[in-house]
Amino acid sequence: MNEVGPCRHRKPGRPEQPVRRGLTLLEVLATLAILAVVAAMALPSMSALQQRHRLVAAAETLASDLTEARFEAARMGQALHVQARVDNSGMGQGGPGNTGWCWAVSTQSQCGCSTAPDPASHGASAPACQLKQVQASEYPGISLLAPLQVLLAPQGGVGAVASTELQSRHGDRLRVEVAALGRNRICVPAGAKALPAGRYASC
Repeated sequence: MNEVGPCRHRKPGRPEQPVRRGLTLLEVLATLAILAVVAAMALPSMSALQQRHRLVAAAETLASDLTEARFEAARMGQALHVQARVDNSGMGQGGPGNTGWCWAVSTQSQCGCSTAPDPASHGASAPACQLKQVQASEYPGISLLAPLQVLLAPQGGVGAVASTELQSRHGDRLRVEVAALGRNRICVPAGAKALPAGRYASC
């Protein structure tokens, strides 16, 4: 007579649970390594995309301020000034020669912006002659390549045709041009990389 060993009885209605196997340390490390490589490859592209967005935002803000100043000059019956300054002192961030910048919309030609605000002002409000001021710190990594001085007459004209260019750390550039009647446009300068989707025409 054969001996029958002890048998295991399953409870009715409860199938056997499969054995669960966790990740080994080697698998976790391999996954982390792959993720690190993918992140390192994507980082430059993300940085360039962010800089491109800031460049577009800065150029469109300047163009918008010029347009608003043109209409405001006509409404007020008073000439307005849009002045952009470049600071070469190295106090800001960016490449040599364009390390700091600002622009302001004002009622007087002597009421431009300061690229290095006085720390003693403790965030004091702008002078009464200024309608708006924009600082480089609002667009990190974006450089203003040349100063700009535009006089917007109440009749809609400008003192002289003017333009300036903005550039990102990755070399993308946009130009803001002001025509004789005070209208402005954003374009891509000759030799600069065109932005995706042909957003702006060549100058």
